Amino acid sequence: VFPIDDCVLMDIQQTTAELLAKWIGQRLLAQWQSELSWQPDSLVVKVDENHEQWGVWETKLPPAAR
Repeated sequence: VFPIDDCVLMDIQQTTAELLAKWIGQRLLAQWQSELSWQPDSLVVKVDENHEQWGVWETKLPPAAR
């Protein structure tokens, strides 16, 4: 049992490091767009899974999306 304040419900199929990295990256992009009206050319998010093991999500945004 975990304290409710330490839990977050996420709309992802599984909690792999790769899917967590994607979830974080998509949330960052959405927040930057809504709050700053800005998006980067590309984004790489790495989630530390274990010693020297990373789940990575990378995206390059087309010029129209920036």
